[in-house]
Amino acid sequence: MPPVRSVGGADGWQDASMHDRLPPTPSLSPMRQAIALGTDPYAFLLEQARELGPVFTLSLPNDRRAVVVGEAGLVKALWAMTPEQIDAATQPGLPINLGPNGLILLDGEQHARHRKLLTPPLHGKALRAQAGDMSRRARQMVDAWPLGEPAPVLPLFQRLALDVVLECAVGELDPEQSEKLGAAFIGWMDGMLTPLSFAMVQLLPARKVRAFFDRRAMRSRVRADGSGRRRHLPWNRLADRKAYVMAVIRERLAAVRAHADDEAHDVLSMLARTRLAEGGALADDEIVDEIVTMGVGGVETTANTLAWCIHHLLDHPEAMARARAEVDAAFAETGVDPTRLDELPWLSACLDESMRLCPVSLAAPRRLARELRLGAWTLPVGTDLWVSSILAHHDPERWEEPERFRPERFLDGKVSPNDWFPFGGGRRHCIGRAFASVEMRIALAEVLLRLDLARAEGSAPTPAMRGMTVGPSDGVCVVARRRG
Repeated sequence: MPPVRSVGGADGWQDASMHDRLPPTPSLSPMRQAIALGTDPYAFLLEQARELGPVFTLSLPNDRRAVVVGEAGLVKALWAMTPEQIDAATQPGLPINLGPNGLILLDGEQHARHRKLLTPPLHGKALRAQAGDMSRRARQMVDAWPLGEPAPVLPLFQRLALDVVLECAVGELDPEQSEKLGAAFIGWMDGMLTPLSFAMVQLLPARKVRAFFDRRAMRSRVRADGSGRRRHLPWNRLADRKAYVMAVIRERLAAVRAHADDEAHDVLSMLARTRLAEGGALADDEIVDEIVTMGVGGVETTANTLAWCIHHLLDHPEAMARARAEVDAAFAETGVDPTRLDELPWLSACLDESMRLCPVSLAAPRRLARELRLGAWTLPVGTDLWVSSILAHHDPERWEEPERFRPERFLDGKVSPNDWFPFGGGRRHCIGRAFASVEMRIALAEVLLRLDLARAEGSAPTPAMRGMTVGPSDGVCVVARRRG
């Protein structure tokens, strides 16, 4: 069956330049599609799938085309794509200036090399050792949790996730430096991941947006000790925060190179002592960009997922009661033990179901470096592909009552990676999946063991674009009390 395309719509728009080989497109103009996507991303994509089918083309400003794919058979084929078929460096939807050497922006052999180097500290023995640090940080978070007054959970989970990932990435910092680094990192990240930044990469090429902020960070005079003139324009304030984060990491890296510790298992130390097959070591810029990328990836996705899960548990008291009973049965006498997380199958299922209903990433993006035959269509080089988690996760042919929160569907553990993929898939799936899964279960268990949560009056979070991710609009406001 030949592909069909829209040639007009309710707003009178026509796209005469639409490539005949692309799947059908919504009838809205590019600007109205971008606005709808930014305003209510889940609802917009699901509505287009109902009208156009599970494969369609978004036409966005700047003559951008994004082919959105939610059909299971095609998802499986896209996960099998080879590195030669993908151009990762462009990342047209990424507004935040992570640095060009971060894993998400690398292609081919360089991507494979960095991925191999970053895998050990996030898995196996290293992860088991870090679980104790995660548990300690989670206890500290709950100790400091605001009581008796409305407070959003998202910032609390952000700080937890940042403390955990920084300790894994650069080792333990002294409390003062940890506080300063954390404040600068979250200030930079929150400033770059907003509805405004999402709008910017719809109107301007994302690579130019990232380069703009990178140039300003390079011109910053802020140093690792916090000295140096700080600037006042909004974009320069963001750049100064990024510059401070990079300066601290560079100072830490210099110290590690000068006094190597072969027993240190933080990512910075492991990368610093790595010797490449072709001789030499990773450059400082490569290591710094990877640490920054790891920080953003480890904070933004983890914190938003935890906030969404709290939201769903508050909406379903019976699920919350069952989760709390499970945590009490396992840890009421001992406290949360990270070596016994397998005793929390219901809690784990609640997390998985929350990620199904509200995936933090709308899609796993791919840009074609080669022409690709996809079902009935032949997609040209340069086409952006969105392997859509929200479409797959809400497909009624794959999920019974897909709009309902039903954690029991995950209890048997038999879920296809083509039907549920909050961490992406294929060769570029999230390298921190195991790390994040352990951290999130520890955090939720600690919260449910020690706190009673009630939704704050007036809190009604909706999906909001945070630059490249989707989070709850109000951060999920709750009122917490200590459990007796």
